Amino acid sequence: MKFGEYQDLQQIDYSQIDLDVLYRDTGWECRYELKDRIAAAAQWVKQYG
Repeated sequence: MKFGEYQDLQQIDYSQIDLDVLYRDTGWECRYELKDRIAAAAQWVKQYG
């Protein structure tokens, strides 16, 4: 999936990011585990190129 192919020069202070603001604003939350979504994406890439 080419992770790390592009150098990331951004410095983000994640302590300043409110990770719950989307939920509080809209009531929406992600219902998938990241590792499962990555595996599904990798399988799709293998299948469809």
